[in-house]
Amino acid sequence: MFRDNLKEVLSYKEIIYKELDSCQKELLYGVTGYLYCLLKIQELCAQEKVGSDFYVENYLQSDIRKLMTILLDEGVNNYNPNINFARLPKDFRLRYSFYKSEYFGAAHGLFGVLYMLIKAYQMNHKYLAKEDQVLVLRFQTTVKASLQYLLQFQTKSGGFPVNSRFFDGSVQFCHGSPGAVQCLTLASEVFKGFSLAEECLKAALLAGEDIWKYGILKKGFGLCHGVSGNAYSFLNLYRNTKDKKWLYRAYVFLGLKEEEKGYMEIMKEYDFEGRYAKGISDFPFSLMMGLAGDICCEVEALCPEIAR
Repeated sequence: MFRDNLKEVLSYKEIIYKELDSCQKELLYGVTGYLYCLLKIQELCAQEKVGSDFYVENYLQSDIRKLMTILLDEGVNNYNPNINFARLPKDFRLRYSFYKSEYFGAAHGLFGVLYMLIKAYQMNHKYLAKEDQVLVLRFQTTVKASLQYLLQFQTKSGGFPVNSRFFDGSVQFCHGSPGAVQCLTLASEVFKGFSLAEECLKAALLAGEDIWKYGILKKGFGLCHGVSGNAYSFLNLYRNTKDKKWLYRAYVFLGLKEEEKGYMEIMKEYDFEGRYAKGISDFPFSLMMGLAGDICCEVEALCPEIAR
């Protein structure tokens, strides 16, 4: 059954490889989300046998490497394989568009793509270092340049804009500081020893303060643009700093359903543009916008060391 399910999951890669130009590259609907799926299978099922000589951990390596290459290729306009990494142009970084616009957020933008590229490198760096030194160099150079680019847009309060032109100060996972926190803490871990790591951790902590001030959203709960998604940022900061302040803040956010009935009434009456029905999630049971995501966050708040 495992092999059959894995075969079905892997069948989707052919759609990406054949129709790359029309595929989104971001996390929620695109190539980055598919990379996340393979990394999660690799993490949870590393020692499952696919054949007599293959374990999942090794079996998925080539596809993970190929997806990383695709994201790096697609993110650098007119990429030249003979580029001199010692003399890069000042604007050399990753760029992705979603509906013809570039976004910074985790669900639809650069923070989400960077997180998955860094995670793929973290989980597979020994294999990558052995098999593809050029890919490792490209990853390190472009990801670091992209992080430096994003950091310059952080506001004094700790927030991040939707993109370089639209400074609306969203405080939600899909667009804003909650999604940035996850990427920045991971970058501080993987690039430890570089000055960039300290910059990323400092920025993540500042973003956490922004979420504490402004992160109770009238849109309601859910991971994509809701209170649960914002609470995950606090769990992440607790895991990375061991400061119980962040764990307390996660519990405050998740306790709103039981403790603040007035807030729940405000949420039910809040009608924002594009919503199907006032007071009801567009996808009530889904991971990103519904109950499934809320349950994940509430369960992992009880064991924050494993919260992801």
